[in-house]
Amino acid sequence: MSRPTKYRDEFAEMALRLCHLGLTDAELGLMFGVDERTINRWKKRFPEFCLSIKRGKLVADAKVADALFQKATGYQHTEDDIRVINGEVVKTQTVRHSCYYAGTGEINREQVRQPTSQQARNHTQDTKNFGK
Repeated sequence: MSRPTKYRDEFAEMALRLCHLGLTDAELGLMFGVDERTINRWKKRFPEFCLSIKRGKLVADAKVADALFQKATGYQHTEDDIRVINGEVVKTQTVRHSCYYAGTGEINREQVRQPTSQQARNHTQDTKNFGK
């Protein structure tokens, strides 16, 4: 006669959340206080537990793939540049571009400032007078 299982129904939801964080089957075993072989037996015996692990690992794998893709191809995000100019606080929205140089381990960050409304007006005036 086998001993009773330590498995509880709430383990399926817990496994889903833990796999979202990237835990392996061995690490799940540590969290549940069992061996990795027991986790594998539970996956065979309790379909909802197995499905939760698969769904959780799928999400974690997608996050890793996206992060690797962004690192390899570069990405951009907006941020605010706040400075004091002539005693006034000036807030300028910028777009930061980042890309990874393969083989160097270096990340290049290039900041592109969006023109202020005054700069845009000056540029418009300058282009009207261009070529005259």
